[in-house]
Amino acid sequence: QAFALGRYPLHFHLVGNVSSSYIRGCAVHRTYNRAITIHAADYLTVEKNVVYNNMGHAIFTEDGVEQFNVIQYNLAIFTRTSSSLLNVDITPSSYWVVNPNNIVRHNAAAGGTHFGYWYRTEEHPSGPSATNDYCPNNEVMGQFYNNSAHSFGRYGLWVFSMDGMFPKDGTCGGNDLVAEWHDFTVWHCERGAEVVFGGRLQFHNMVALDNEKAGLEMVQIDGKFGQEDGAGIFNSLLVGHSALSPDEGCGDGIIAPKKKVFNIENCTFVNFDRPECSAMSGCSQCKPDNTAFTVQVRDLKFENADQKLRFKWAHEHVWLDADGSLTGTPESKVVPNSNLLPPQCTKDVTEFSLNPQAPGSVCPPSMSFRRFSMDGSSLIIPSSLQGRSLLISNSHGTDDIVYFKKRLTSKEGWAAYLYTGETFKLNFDYSEAIQNISYKARFNHLTNEDNDYMYIQHDFVQTPDGFGTVKNSPRNSSDSIPDPVDSVHGDYYWNEADKTMTYI
Repeated sequence: QAFALGRYPLHFHLVGNVSSSYIRGCAVHRTYNRAITIHAADYLTVEKNVVYNNMGHAIFTEDGVEQFNVIQYNLAIFTRTSSSLLNVDITPSSYWVVNPNNIVRHNAAAGGTHFGYWYRTEEHPSGPSATNDYCPNNEVMGQFYNNSAHSFGRYGLWVFSMDGMFPKDGTCGGNDLVAEWHDFTVWHCERGAEVVFGGRLQFHNMVALDNEKAGLEMVQIDGKFGQEDGAGIFNSLLVGHSALSPDEGCGDGIIAPKKKVFNIENCTFVNFDRPECSAMSGCSQCKPDNTAFTVQVRDLKFENADQKLRFKWAHEHVWLDADGSLTGTPESKVVPNSNLLPPQCTKDVTEFSLNPQAPGSVCPPSMSFRRFSMDGSSLIIPSSLQGRSLLISNSHGTDDIVYFKKRLTSKEGWAAYLYTGETFKLNFDYSEAIQNISYKARFNHLTNEDNDYMYIQHDFVQTPDGFGTVKNSPRNSSDSIPDPVDSVHGDYYWNEADKTMTYI
């Protein structure tokens, strides 16, 4: 029945454990109001059904408390938008999952206005099951295996909610866990599969081809390097264009997130040979001139895919080639060209220079890059520095880092990639006469290793009254440039003759 919540063709409603029940072998077609709804029901089997030409979500879990249901061997065809149900039915999915602890396997989603599969895990359940004592977005992953999707206006698989998906070993919190989506085949969508916001989320054994903007993409994730406790894409095949869609465009194979560190391992890229697509790109959904985090790659293969990597702008990403499968040299780094790079870096490497405005460089294994960012909010003194460019210089050149009121976080004003063992001089544009400067800065992923350091230097026109480098932890001036072996973070040296202050 149209325009009436709760009036669905097949509906299990607030029934709890129904382990002996099933919906099997049914055909639901031309319905104005979803198709199969699982509402606060557990252990239900939904299998071998066909849903055709329905409005709103097709196979639908509702409040977020639904667990241990088995959704398998179903076919959903032509899932259409509806403006008469909930807001989420305006952008419907063939399979809508609000609790990850369910089994979704061997299903097909064949065409629709928006999404094939949508994992929408919120912090707490809603509707009649509402409670603050349970957190669906911290729930363990059940199973997503051997599903397919094609011909959707948006994405074949979408993992998105405003609360994100952060699997834990506790009811609402605890230690981080990995969640995996396995053996998904997707083609002819705007994007094949995308994670918007989450923790240690992983795609495995994916096949993505002929997708308009991207095969596989993640936007904001949180984890570490490696498959054990990191986020990433593993053992997958990405095809830019194939005989299935000979006249269609070609999207990027994998788009890496804007934050944070990311893994791409054992992936094969085929037919990325057109100007509009590259095998990989980064800084997903970034605003211009943002600085994302490091991507680690290993065991990559390329077939008719000379267009390996595209950058959008300087200081966008660092790509760490762990085994040499990207560059030919293990532990080398691929970065956008920068005036700060030393001669040891090879600039304008063809397969990484698809964007002439941001060509790529390959730097040797001996170089290590660290993401540097500076707060641009009220913590920058004087406030007149807000809006000015930050000029970062070394012996090789100067880069102009444009100010933004908001970068990857609400307070970042400036960000860039710097490398260890080097001295970088910081100045603000048109600020030579300003002496009393205070700022908050951060270096991501610095360690306590003796060779993991850099020097930051400032020029002055007169001798200041004093310096502070580490909040609530005074540092004394050294007699010379701080030695990286004996010094601690924030030790500094004042050179009276040159009127320069240098801290480590």
